[in-house]
Amino acid sequence: MCLTYCHRRDLLFDSDSDNVCGVCSFNFQDDKACDACVHQSGEPTLAAERACALAHAPQPARRWCCHCNVQPKSGWRGLDSSGKDLRGHLRRLPLAHVLEMYGAEYQSGEPGEYTLNLDSLAVPLVYGVPVEHWTNAIRRGLADEARATAQSSGLPGSEGPWGLADRAMTWIGTAYLEK
Repeated sequence: MCLTYCHRRDLLFDSDSDNVCGVCSFNFQDDKACDACVHQSGEPTLAAERACALAHAPQPARRWCCHCNVQPKSGWRGLDSSGKDLRGHLRRLPLAHVLEMYGAEYQSGEPGEYTLNLDSLAVPLVYGVPVEHWTNAIRRGLADEARATAQSSGLPGSEGPWGLADRAMTWIGTAYLEK
């Protein structure tokens, strides 16, 4: 479970289990091409080396996301205990419980007031795509390379949601985050 911050709508949600993105009005292509996004990094003439500086991952295979050209927020953000900042299944829980459950870095002030460190939250590999679809959503070459490596190694579990290839994709995503 990952507590994630949507920079577009200023919301907190669980990227592992919520379909918040699937019903979001910003999660349509419109004019959100990666090629025109300020978060594009890498050599623009080499598609294989392009990455998203916001997600710290390869660009999405679909070549757009809902956070195209969004101004990212960072640092500490005030929240109130009403839950208005929470989406999906998190709305049913007290805010303090959500912050504790996910191990978020926060401070409490007056009763019902919290300050959350946005920089301590998870960053999705592809904004607007639920976690179970990240393997297929990021640039195809990287996913195919991970699967080929897993299959050529002769190790079992190179298919399925928790197969070796998917674990390799998680490792690759983690490596991008550490750069």
